[in-house]
Amino acid sequence: MKKKLFALIVISIAASMPAMAEGEYDDHIKARQGYFQAVKLNVDLLSSMVKGKTSYDSTKASIAADNIYQLSRLNTQIMWPKGSGNDSENTKAQPDIWEDFSAFEEKFNAWRKASQQLTATAGESLSVLKTNFSELSHSCKSCHREFKAR
Repeated sequence: MKKKLFALIVISIAASMPAMAEGEYDDHIKARQGYFQAVKLNVDLLSSMVKGKTSYDSTKASIAADNIYQLSRLNTQIMWPKGSGNDSENTKAQPDIWEDFSAFEEKFNAWRKASQQLTATAGESLSVLKTNFSELSHSCKSCHREFKAR
């Protein structure tokens, strides 16, 4: 009887382990998703101007570009603990991020640099915005191709 009870307890603990591990990083994942949602809101506004879907507005372009730049300056390392990748169904972050974190940081820093350049010029004109937005977009896509599940 004691062996059966012990076995039942061990099985129960083992069965609950994936659920416990999965929930361990929920706050980190939610923080990352919120962070990138804020980035996306601003990128989408600039993209709409670049594509001619909305009129270019130098004030709004400057604000959106500055928001992206300020977000890029945030130290996000705490949002990326090892093990918080897409083995959870709640994130698209590829495990490759943690296998080569320096390569991930390199891509992230390229995005930071592009956002700094964008914020300095977004309010000048639509043609300047298009040029620098293209650089920002390229830096985003470069990272997504390598580190984001589709």
